[in-house]
Amino acid sequence: MREPERYIIVHLRDGTVLYGYPRKFTDDSREDTREVFLTDAHMLVKSRDGSDVWMRFPDTDGVLVESPDIQFVQLLAETRTPA
Repeated sequence: MREPERYIIVHLRDGTVLYGYPRKFTDDSREDTREVFLTDAHMLVKSRDGSDVWMRFPDTDGVLVESPDIQFVQLLAETRTPA
């Protein structure tokens, strides 16, 4: 998660799905509760007709998520086309 262009998708236990850039995170395995701070955070808004859309969190610098709320995390990176 330390790569500058990496972003993550966070799946929460309640079904909420977030994505953003992990600017700060707890990486100490001795901590009971770990946290990740997402910048440029978006939430997946699901609709009945299947036209799901990513909605940006308004008026915030980021979103703090704690490990007890997280089901799993997807690590993604910006894809680049070779020259």
